[in-house]
Amino acid sequence: MTSAISSLIQREFLRFIRQKGRVIATMVTPLGFWLFLGSGIARSFGSLGNKFATGSLEFFFPGMLLMVVLFASVFSMISLIEDRDEGFLQSVLVSPVSNVTIVMSKVGACTLFAMLQAFPFFLLSIFLGYWSGPWPWLSSFVVLILVSILMASLSFVLAWLSQSVGEFHSWMNTLLFPMWMISGALFPVSESLGWIRALAYVNPLFYAHQALLRFQGFETADFPAEVILCLSAFVFVLLSLLFLKRKRAS
Repeated sequence: MTSAISSLIQREFLRFIRQKGRVIATMVTPLGFWLFLGSGIARSFGSLGNKFATGSLEFFFPGMLLMVVLFASVFSMISLIEDRDEGFLQSVLVSPVSNVTIVMSKVGACTLFAMLQAFPFFLLSIFLGYWSGPWPWLSSFVVLILVSILMASLSFVLAWLSQSVGEFHSWMNTLLFPMWMISGALFPVSESLGWIRALAYVNPLFYAHQALLRFQGFETADFPAEVILCLSAFVFVLLSLLFLKRKRAS
């Protein structure tokens, strides 16, 4: 199983390094959001209270990291649809490769690529002094790994449901991107209307954002954010396995 996983991940890695535009878009777009949003509302940011007084750019930094992971998962799972259209996926499905191997290779490759693209921003955050020490930095890195697994497995499920790349992009616009928007990446959820808070509380990315903010030193609500995030990632990995099992049984 190990050799099969490494072979499939290697295939994804070769595709990844050949698509330079994909890498650039995944990194530059979140960076632009971070700079424009953080700088654009810098003057009004102080009205949100003392707990956000350290600056708008620092507050928006976790949201930028979540967007990197979001884009990485979307671009990685587009390849799943392309493999199905080209016939490669059908050859894998009829092979003796297990469901766990297929899911682990796709989710593992997506997580690896997401962390490779997020790592330069983590280095930048150290230079900017966004962490009080190595432990908060490492803890945030682990949280982002969990987010990568969560978003990769969720994107895996959506890719199975999509009949085309265009349909998958529709899922991104109606589900994945709104998940990022109401995670607290654009505005403090605690300052929002009640129905926004209700949506945020069932959004796994909200708890990821809360954990990242807390590790940066911001005051956040007392949620077991890391526990909820772990459970959410586990549930969506199981859903990925379930969808794949139903597909191979049909």
